Amino acid sequence: MASLLLAAVVAAVAFAYGLSGDEAERTGARPAPSASAAPVTTALEDVKTPSGAPVTLRFRVDAAGAATAVVTLVVAKPDGTTVRKPLENVARRTNAVLAWTGTLRLKPGQYRYYARATVGGRAQKVAVPASLVVTAPVFPDKGAIDEAVAWIKGRSGAPGLAVATADGEVRGMNMDRQYASYSLSKAMILVAYLREHAALDAAARGTLTRMIEHSDNAAADAMYAEVGGASGLVDLAKTVGMKRFSSGAGWISARVTPADQARFFLTMEKYIPAKHRAFARELLSGVIARQRWGIVAAAGPLGWKVYFKGGWSGGNVDMVQAARLEKGDAVFAVAVMSEGNPNWTYGFGTLKGVTGVLLGQEPTGAYLAEVLE
Repeated sequence: MASLLLAAVVAAVAFAYGLSGDEAERTGARPAPSASAAPVTTALEDVKTPSGAPVTLRFRVDAAGAATAVVTLVVAKPDGTTVRKPLENVARRTNAVLAWTGTLRLKPGQYRYYARATVGGRAQKVAVPASLVVTAPVFPDKGAIDEAVAWIKGRSGAPGLAVATADGEVRGMNMDRQYASYSLSKAMILVAYLREHAALDAAARGTLTRMIEHSDNAAADAMYAEVGGASGLVDLAKTVGMKRFSSGAGWISARVTPADQARFFLTMEKYIPAKHRAFARELLSGVIARQRWGIVAAAGPLGWKVYFKGGWSGGNVDMVQAARLEKGDAVFAVAVMSEGNPNWTYGFGTLKGVTGVLLGQEPTGAYLAEVLE
């Protein structure tokens, strides 16, 4: 939610929505009410919310000499067509900040909200609206995440799970436990390098491609040195808001948490210069076939576009993976980590199975046995 100060709002264009024909559109600052003036209503902040998520719409009704007003809160399309009335003909106090909190299940798009008010039979002449942007519903919902947590709790290997959804929430299990990153930290190296270089020559593009798509360790060593080693990753972790990142003795021994990696993959693009974003997406979606296990093995066949990186130990007893998933308007990120798996197929099954549960799949034995996408 992006809030605007009241002074900025009232300086914006004022619209008369749903008022009588002689109440023409007005512009300029909200006029100060007088004893004889009709009330003035002002929506106080622009709002962005996923459809169906809890949201608060703040507004005020100014009316001199009146303690209360009869208020209707309106959500409308940009052309003024009313689509919802979260409040209708209710008594509310005047000359104070008011708020309505609830859910709005609307199609994704641009809307406006504003208040109508009547005091002593006099309706306001000016209603100052604010923007309401509705995005796709949050996916997966809390119920699906709870089911995934219940399933992964039954797995051995000290698993951790974090799911970061479009509303900014992060849910899961063992979300703040640290795990060895192995090759997962190569995604951090990629972002750190792209942030520091205005242009990419052919050699750099080739090295970055080998590092991400093939998980080449020699390429990672070279890029790790280019970004300043441990200090470069620590700086990036601070920039993106990671709470429990430890650099270790090298990129392969860095310690990461499911929560930090899920947030990072969900918001990664905003930390990459715009001219490099397409290249980063190309690499993170282009991991070679024999490494397309776990999250991508569950999501890819269902039509999700998956941007991911994984890491694993010698013998594959430890496995970590994080990904951003996109399908239509739905976007979320997931990080799954485990250590001490009894064998590599079991570890693959944990990562694929919990993602499958999030996406409505039944993690049967046959389902888990299909390891790759």
